Amino acid sequence: MKRNIYNSVYYCVLGLILIVISTMAIIQRDNFLMRVFDVFGWILIINGFHGLGVFIKRHLKGDLFNIIINIVIGFIIIIYTTIPIRLLFAIFALYITLNGVVKFITYLNYKKDKVDRRFPVLCGAIFLIIYGLALFLGRYVDVNVMMIFIGVYGLFLGINYVIDGVFTVVPQQHKDSLKRRI
Repeated sequence: MKRNIYNSVYYCVLGLILIVISTMAIIQRDNFLMRVFDVFGWILIINGFHGLGVFIKRHLKGDLFNIIINIVIGFIIIIYTTIPIRLLFAIFALYITLNGVVKFITYLNYKKDKVDRRFPVLCGAIFLIIYGLALFLGRYVDVNVMMIFIGVYGLFLGINYVIDGVFTVVPQQHKDSLKRRI
C-alpha cells in the first residue's frame, strides 16, 4: 500500500509540474524556450567548473574530458541558442513520428487479436505519423506554433499522469464504477 501511495504522489506531482511548465510554454512561447536553454547552459557551466574544482583537489584524470565538454557545451548553448531550438524541434518531430509508428503497431496487434474499438488508435497513429513527418520535412517551423503544440502535448501528458496517480490508489471496485459512469 505504501508503494501505491508513493507512486500516486509521484505521478500527481510529475503531472502537476508538467501542467505548469506546459502552461508557461504556451503563454510565454519564444521567451520561455530561450530561458530554458539559458538556464540549461548555465547549469552545464556551473557543473563543469564545480567538477574542475574537484578535479584540481583530487586529481581525478578520467573526469577532465567530461568537465571540459560540460563547459564547452554550456557556452555553445548560451551563445548559439538557435541551434538547440532547431535540434529540439527535430527531436520533437522524430518523437511524434516514432510515437505514431508505435501506435500503428499497436493497432496491428489489436487487429490481429480482434480487439473492439481499435479505429481511434489507427486514426491517432495516422495523425501522429503525418504530423511528425510534416514537422520533420518542414523547412521553417514557427517557434510560437511549435511551442503551442509542445505545450498542449505536455498539458495532455500532465493530465494523464495526474489521472494515473489518482487511479493508482483507488480500489478496483471504484475504478470499475467510475468507468461505467464515464
